[in-house]
Amino acid sequence: GPQALLMNELPAYLEDIRLCHDTWKKRQAIYQRLRGETPQ
Repeated sequence: GPQALLMNELPAYLEDIRLCHDTWKKRQAIYQRLRGETPQ
């Protein structure tokens, strides 16, 4: 049933979340650096 499908897809789902989080953190770091270099 749906539960079995969910358990099968869970590892790939968690991996996607981890990759998205890493990308987000990198984007945030770049954004912070650019903001720091730009005089307001």
